[in-house]
Amino acid sequence: MTRNKLVAGLIFWYIESMRKTTKNTSYAVIFTPAEEGGYTATVPALPGCISEGDTFEEAQRNISEAIELYIDIVRPKTKKSKLADFVIAPVSVGA
Repeated sequence: MTRNKLVAGLIFWYIESMRKTTKNTSYAVIFTPAEEGGYTATVPALPGCISEGDTFEEAQRNISEAIELYIDIVRPKTKKSKLADFVIAPVSVGA
């Protein structure tokens, strides 16, 4: 086996193992247009988790990174903690 094939195989194995261990979690994010332009993004389920961006897309990228950092810093690694005592969900009413 050539070195390149071995390296490619190891990279493939690493990516596959990360896929199996990585959990995706979705959070509701509130995007508010900022007075000076751009958007401010807040995550109600993660108190104090806030970011901004000059465009909506930049605000989305920035808040995704902020959420990851928030979780890494605030949530203990050894146990799952409840970060919020509420749920945001859509409700439909008839008119």
